[in-house]
Amino acid sequence: MRPTLLLPALLLALAACGGSTGGVVAGSTAATPPGGTWVLTSSSLDVGVPDGARATLQLGGFEDRTMQAGGDTPCNSFGGEATSAADGTWSWQLIAVTEMGCEAPRQDAQDAYLDALGATTRWSLDDGDLILTGDGVELRFAQQEQVDGSAFTGTDWTLVGFVDGEDIIAADWDAADATLRMDGTPDGGTFEMFSGCRHFTGDWVATGDTIRWPSWGQADDSRDVADCNDAELESEGLVLAAVEGGFTAEVDQRDVGAFLTVRSATDSSVGLHFRGPQAGE
Repeated sequence: MRPTLLLPALLLALAACGGSTGGVVAGSTAATPPGGTWVLTSSSLDVGVPDGARATLQLGGFEDRTMQAGGDTPCNSFGGEATSAADGTWSWQLIAVTEMGCEAPRQDAQDAYLDALGATTRWSLDDGDLILTGDGVELRFAQQEQVDGSAFTGTDWTLVGFVDGEDIIAADWDAADATLRMDGTPDGGTFEMFSGCRHFTGDWVATGDTIRWPSWGQADDSRDVADCNDAELESEGLVLAAVEGGFTAEVDQRDVGAFLTVRSATDSSVGLHFRGPQAGE
């Protein structure tokens, strides 16, 4: 992924401010729509979101009538700014899009979603949903609850498999050595990860139901990528594909111990399956 310089800061600000709804209800004269993470549920235009993908809108960083606006397309993450007024008018400006390459269905859906979003001129609330409308376009979004990071923080997770659609394929090479640990509050903190090839460290934040890493990189004491063998490089590629653009996280508590499944925010068919400490360990 080759993000522009502006996007990580935008998404970090959204994460810090996006959890508040501000108490806005339908019929309110508030100048801005409620903050948080919204997931596209329907569109009058055929956005064509593929199975396993989604389109989201994150709103936060409110100041006067201006807010920061970002989110995920079925291919990349994006950031921008929006202005709104108490009469329901709305305008939106795209500032940055990450540059992860995608096959045609996801790329086409990304272009259609951003075009539709850019054509909206008014906002309203309907039974808790955010409605954005414009000339010939209507987008409906449902708000996502904030993820509770306390379910997975403070635990050493070891990779045991890869998500492939609805299946989990056991990791049978050096990828089994890959690990993840996130510490901090339920809303954010720091993380350490070994990809099977290199060690990474950085910060994480919760934005709606998605975990993002706004600031991260190779650890100072990590070996260089040139020192990794083919299996380790393959492991790292699969690991980074699942997490670098943001991911959802689900913990499954079993009698034998806890398991963590993370899925890419832009393609839920791609992900990682970790185990925590097992009973008796």
